[in-house]
Amino acid sequence: TREQRIATGFVRNNMTTDEGGSDPDEYLNKYVVDRVSTLGAVWLGMTVGCAECHDHKFDPLLTKEFYKLYAFFHNVPEKGLDRIRTDNPPPRLPAPTPEQAMRFVETDFRLRDAEKTLQDRNNELGETQEKWERETNANPPPKPSDEGLLALLTFDDTIRPSTRSTATEQASPETQAEPKQPIVEDASVNGPKFVRDDKPEYADGRLGKALKFDGKTHIDLGPLVAFERTNAFSYGAWVKVQSDGAILSKIEKKPGRRGFDLFVRDGHFEVHLVHEFPDDAIRIKTKDKFAANQWLHVLVTYDGSGKGAGMKLFIDGRARDVEIEKDKLSGPITNNEPLRIGSRNEEGNFTGLIDDARFYDRTLGAEDARLLVFEGMMPIVAKSGGKRTQEEHDDLRRFYKDNYAVDYIRSEAALAKARQAKDDLIKAIPTSMIMEEMDPPRETFQLIRGDFRNKGEKVVANTPAFLPAIRKAIVENKGGRLQLTTRELDPADGAVTDRSSERAADVTAAAGASAESTSENTKGADALPTSSAKAPAKQAPATSAPLNRLDLAVWLVSPEHPLTARVTVNRYWAMFFGAGLVKTINDFGSQGEWPSHPELLDWLACQFRDGGRSGGPWDVKALVRLIVTSATYRQSAAVTPEKLEKDPYNRLLSRGPRLQLDAEFIRDNALTVSGLLNPKIGGPSVKPYQPPGIWDGTDAKYEQDHGDALYRRGMYVFWRRSAHYPSFATFDAPNREVCTFLRQRTQTPLQSLVLMNDPEYVESARALAERVMREEPSDLTKRLTRAFRHTLGRVPQADEIATLQRTYEEQLAGFRDDAETADKLLAVGESKLPESTDKIELAAMTAVANVLLNLNETITK
Repeated sequence: TREQRIATGFVRNNMTTDEGGSDPDEYLNKYVVDRVSTLGAVWLGMTVGCAECHDHKFDPLLTKEFYKLYAFFHNVPEKGLDRIRTDNPPPRLPAPTPEQAMRFVETDFRLRDAEKTLQDRNNELGETQEKWERETNANPPPKPSDEGLLALLTFDDTIRPSTRSTATEQASPETQAEPKQPIVEDASVNGPKFVRDDKPEYADGRLGKALKFDGKTHIDLGPLVAFERTNAFSYGAWVKVQSDGAILSKIEKKPGRRGFDLFVRDGHFEVHLVHEFPDDAIRIKTKDKFAANQWLHVLVTYDGSGKGAGMKLFIDGRARDVEIEKDKLSGPITNNEPLRIGSRNEEGNFTGLIDDARFYDRTLGAEDARLLVFEGMMPIVAKSGGKRTQEEHDDLRRFYKDNYAVDYIRSEAALAKARQAKDDLIKAIPTSMIMEEMDPPRETFQLIRGDFRNKGEKVVANTPAFLPAIRKAIVENKGGRLQLTTRELDPADGAVTDRSSERAADVTAAAGASAESTSENTKGADALPTSSAKAPAKQAPATSAPLNRLDLAVWLVSPEHPLTARVTVNRYWAMFFGAGLVKTINDFGSQGEWPSHPELLDWLACQFRDGGRSGGPWDVKALVRLIVTSATYRQSAAVTPEKLEKDPYNRLLSRGPRLQLDAEFIRDNALTVSGLLNPKIGGPSVKPYQPPGIWDGTDAKYEQDHGDALYRRGMYVFWRRSAHYPSFATFDAPNREVCTFLRQRTQTPLQSLVLMNDPEYVESARALAERVMREEPSDLTKRLTRAFRHTLGRVPQADEIATLQRTYEEQLAGFRDDAETADKLLAVGESKLPESTDKIELAAMTAVANVLLNLNETITK
C-alpha cells in the first residue's frame, strides 16, 4: 500500500550531502552504514555498527555478516550526492492528503476532457483553414505599418539596410560623438568589411533571401540603432534556428554587458536589457521551448518602463508566456558597441538563417506583430495546397492555429489552464522518501576495515547466523487476494550463511538470555523463542531467489525471531518509565544490562507479538494501553526513605515514574493550560517564534508563521537539523542527525530562562492569566487557586497560595509604578488582548502565571 511504501522512508532519514568535492561512493556508503546500524539498534537491540570494520568484539556478529545486512539496503536507486535542495531526493513518492487525492482525480478528469476537446478542434482544422485561406486570398490583410521603423534588413542578396535618420537622433550623447552613416555597400562586392572570417552566404528565406550563419561569422553594422531604457522600442526578425546563439545584439563585453540582445538557448528565446549585469538588468525567457529547423518570427517589444512586465515576446505573431528572471533596470543601456547580427560581442555565435530584421522606435502591438508574420505567410497562402512544400504546409498550419483558429485557441487555453492546475496541485502535494529495489541489483562487497575504496569479497543479502534462518517471502495472488508464504533458501545458493557451527552456537545475551525463563505470566501465550529455535518442521520447496527487504521484514516479525518483540516492548516501556526493563535499550548484547524483570519482558513481548488484551498482533496502541493502565504505572511516584534506600533508581518498580516531560510536551502543556493550543491534526509543519539569526549561514530564511499556526502542537514545529529549534534543543530534544533510541533528560538553568523569556511561554502565561481572570472575575484567591489547578492538576496548599498572593501583590505594585513595562509584557505574542480587562492586573497575573509555568512540578510527569 501507499502507507507501507511511505513507512519505508524511515530508513531514508539519514543525513545526506551535495557538498562540492565530496566523493559520492563515500557518502553512499555512509548512508547504508547508518541504515544497518539503525536496523540493529531499533529491531535487534544490537550495536551492529561495531562490526563495520572488524568482527564484533563481544557479540556473535562477523564483519562479513554486517555487509550481508548492508546488502539489503545497498540496492536503492539513490546517489551519494543528491544535488537536490528543493525536494526530497529520489526515490520518492507523492503523499497527498485525502482532500488533495480527491482534487487530483478531479483535475486529472478535467485535463483529459480538455485534451479530448483540443483533439476534436484539431481534427476540424483542415476544413476551417481552407475556408480561412479562401477569405484571406479574397481580402488580403494590409502590409505592416512603417511607422517608427528605424531600420529594415531584408538580406535579399545584400546586407544593405534601409534606415531612417531617427536612429542617430535617438542615440545618447556619447554615441553621437562621431556620428556615422550606416554603410550600405554589399560586402560581397566591396569586401568583407562587416563580415568576420568570411563573406556572407545567402539561402532561401521567408521573404526572399536570408543570411546563413555557420557559428563562425556575424555581421557588424556599426551604430545603426541605439535604444535607451526610458524609450519605447521594438525589434525582431524571421529566424530558423539550428543551434544556440545571439540572433542580434548591441551589447558590451563582460563584466558589465551594457546593451540589448535577442538570444536563443535550448529552444527558449531570451532577451536582455542591461545597464550592468546581473544587478541592474532585465532578462526574460519564453516558458515554451521551440523546435529547431523551422521558420519562426520573433519580435521583442518594450514600453520604456524599466520593468520586465513592460516587455513582450511575440513568436509567430502571438505573445508568449515568459519568465522574468531579472527585473531591476535603473541605468542607461546605450553603448558604443556596433549592432551585430548573428553574434553577441564575438561570443554566442548563431547557427541558422535570419531574414527580414526590423527595428522600431515604438512599442508594437499584437496586430502589428500579426501583420509582420502575415507578410511572410501570404506567399504560402496564395499557393494552392498541392504546390506547397511540407515545410510550408506545417508553417501555415501553425500560423493559422496560433492566430486565427478561434475555437482551437480557446481549447488550447483551456488545456493549458487544466495542465497548470494539475501542475500546481502536484507541486503542493508533499513527497516522502521511500525505498525501492534496483534492477539489476547493485553488487555489494565486504569493505576492508570499513574503507569504501578497499573492496573485499563479494557478498549477498542475508542475516546473522546466530539468529533463526531467514526464509524467502513469496507473494501470490489467490482469488484476487495477495497471500504471503515463505520458503527455505536453497543450500546451494550463495545467500546461505557459511558461518561456522561453533560460532553459530555461541548464543550470548544478544538473543535475550532471559527468554528461557517462562513463568506463570507467560501462560496462555506461546513463549518467545531463543536464538537457537528451529523453523517449523513442514517446509515449502526450497528456492534460490535472492533475498530482499521484504524477506528481511518478514524475518523480523516471524514467530521464531527472539529479539524484535522484546526490543520493541522494552523501548516503549522506557518511554513511560524513563528506563527500559533492559536499561540499555539499544544493546541486548553481552555488554548490555541484564533485564530487571525478565519474566515481565517476555510476557509483554508475547502479548505484543501474538495479540492480547483487546489488541491484535503487533498493535502498538494496545501495548501502550496495557502499560499505562497497569497498576505498576499508576502507582504513586512518592518516595519513602525505605524505597529510596532499597530502590534508588526505581529499577524494582517500587513507585510510579517521575521524569521531566519531553521538549515538545512541555510546550504543548503550556499552550493547553493557557487555552491557546490549536488542536488541528495534520497539515504542513509550522514555524513559531524563534530568535533571529538561528538560520544565518543556511541556504534558507526562517519565515515565521502567524495566527493559529503559532499554537500548533510541538510535533508540527518545523525541524531543521542544521539549525535546531532552540527551545526544543534546550530541553534535550535531539537534532535527528542519527536515530535516537532514548532521549537524555537534563535540568539546567537555561531551561528556566527559556520558560521565563521565550515568547511562546510568556504569551501562554498571559493567556492563562486572561483565562483565570475571566473564570474568576473578582476573587484573587480563587483566581490563584484556579491557575494553580490548571497548571499542576492539584489543589494548592495554604503556604503555596500565600506565596503566590505575595508575588501577585509585589508585581501589581511594580506595574502600577511602571505602566510602560506592563504594556511591554502584555505586547509579547500575537494573540489579541481583551479590551475590558485591567492591564495592570493582567500584567501582575501574567507574572504569577509565568512562575507557575516555570515550576519543576509543571514540567515533570
